[in-house]
Amino acid sequence: MKNKLIFLGACAAAFSLGAAFAAQGDPAVFVNGQRIAESAYNINDRVYVPLRAVAESLGAEVSWSDSEYAAFIETSDESLTAKVVEQVSPSVVALAGSYNGSSTATVHGSGVVVKSNGVILTNAHVVESMENITVVLYDGQTCAGRVLYSDKTADLAVVKIDKLGLKPLPFADSAVTGQTVIAIGTPISLTLRNTATKGIISGTDVTVPGQYYKYIQTDASVNSGNSGGPLVNMRGEIVGINSRGFAA
Repeated sequence: MKNKLIFLGACAAAFSLGAAFAAQGDPAVFVNGQRIAESAYNINDRVYVPLRAVAESLGAEVSWSDSEYAAFIETSDESLTAKVVEQVSPSVVALAGSYNGSSTATVHGSGVVVKSNGVILTNAHVVESMENITVVLYDGQTCAGRVLYSDKTADLAVVKIDKLGLKPLPFADSAVTGQTVIAIGTPISLTLRNTATKGIISGTDVTVPGQYYKYIQTDASVNSGNSGGPLVNMRGEIVGINSRGFAA
């Protein structure tokens, strides 16, 4: 269901943050940690942010009615989800390589950029038996990867590629049961790179038999190949790394 907000008043469609600012030029605007193209305006020590730019950065549709002298902002879960996937996808990669030196047997998994200089987080079990690692970036570029660190107990590994200027994802401060999340990765086949599924966090601090660490449980669909990809919240922050699926 869409929520409609009606703003009556000046057609300039801007709102005041009510914050005093030193005269340092037009300040930048960040929405959920992402800078938008439009700048704010510092007028008489008050900061004004363009309403349309902020709303559209959240996936909303903004329109103006001359007859009603009103700005209309329409949001939906679908538009917000699509915006988060668009925002996060450039940071998600696929990892592929040969299996035990075989030229025909290949394995693949997913990963997420956590530093702009080519540091990628994935699962330890993804790269454990992977040789000649190739990292496939969002735009299809490929880079040779090497494992810097692997912890089988935590099932986490760090892979490095020689590439600068990548877009890292930030980490969330917490995970809360009931929170909406999106899993992004490369399930089943490399042809399904950067596909997304949506769900909620079903539980935190979940104990799995035979595992040392506790897990975050989600009902977002996770298949073979999703391992190592990020589970993100609706701010585009990493809540967890998709590790394994269990079927009842």
